[in-house]
Amino acid sequence: MTQTNASPGERIHSADLLRAFLMVSVIFIHAGTLTSAIPALVAGNILATLFVMMGFFLLSGFFAAMSLTKDRSADFLRKRLVSVLVPLAVLLPTNVVALWAIDAYARARAEAFPRLEVGTLANPWHLHFWFLFVLAAFIIAAPPLNALAEWAARTLQRRALPPLVLGLALATLLTLLSRAALKVLAAATWPSLDETWLVLAVALYLPSYTIGLLAWHHPGLRAALIAPRASYATVWLATAAAGLVVLLLSGIDGPPRRVVEALTGLALFGLASFAFARLAREHSPAMAFVIDAAYTVYLVHFLCVWLFLAAAGAYIESYAVLYGLAVCVGLAVPLVIHALLVQRSEIAAFLLNGRRRKRRTAPAAARPEFVR
Repeated sequence: MTQTNASPGERIHSADLLRAFLMVSVIFIHAGTLTSAIPALVAGNILATLFVMMGFFLLSGFFAAMSLTKDRSADFLRKRLVSVLVPLAVLLPTNVVALWAIDAYARARAEAFPRLEVGTLANPWHLHFWFLFVLAAFIIAAPPLNALAEWAARTLQRRALPPLVLGLALATLLTLLSRAALKVLAAATWPSLDETWLVLAVALYLPSYTIGLLAWHHPGLRAALIAPRASYATVWLATAAAGLVVLLLSGIDGPPRRVVEALTGLALFGLASFAFARLAREHSPAMAFVIDAAYTVYLVHFLCVWLFLAAAGAYIESYAVLYGLAVCVGLAVPLVIHALLVQRSEIAAFLLNGRRRKRRTAPAAARPEFVR
């Protein structure tokens, strides 16, 4: 079983694999973003909000705290910001221009896309890269937040709180605080601030990132979230089921809904961690490749999907077939790009993933190693 008492620098393979799964899973949503032909995509979008992105930012906080135990804050900021901002600077303008051209092509040949709700593909301007903007903000805030999380973890360990209760209480408290802070900031500036997605996303996912930081420093919380026991997983299952029922049937809104969403997302994350801790018992080369390639897949897949839809939309009548093939292309092409470019070219690794070759004192290995 994956151990949760990892030392600085030691990878937790189940958490790495879960993060890769979360990043790759958005292909299923993005391949059908502009259509209502598949009702299941509505449920998929709900899960993406409740679980996928929440889980990704929680793991980002966890791994940030892990990195800060072995790197100075300046080194941490330099490496992490380069890995976020360099691909953003390269891929955002590339995607905007390409998607504008695809959109113009699709509008000119509307008969080729009878079941696609083609709008302005390059809208909003930040596209699916919004998460990089939010992640960059969290990275900048990570050193002071991590110091606060370390102090909070020491304080919380003096209290005899069960880890699951602690996790749910933190999710509730941090969600209410982040939403209250957003409202205060909006009132002090302009009312539409909390309707701006990038600002809203910071408030929406900062609690997850903070819980991730805490989970590294608090052994009980780490064990409950990163590799839960079967008894923990049972409680997470009950919490997730209850939360989904409330969200689907009660019609609650406002702060109570945000709290239920946070609790449901945390429970879904705990369940996923339980599953991946058992899946990743051994670290295989295939697993290592998927973990390494997930970032490339997330960054590149959206453009691959829509290039395929523009090329094949006139020839494939079944939307189900078109959607399935778009998902396959959105996964396969980035994997090939990662294998042939990112892993083999130092320039491509830097431009597409923000990676640089490790400096070695020993003789270099046959294949270069890169760091984020």
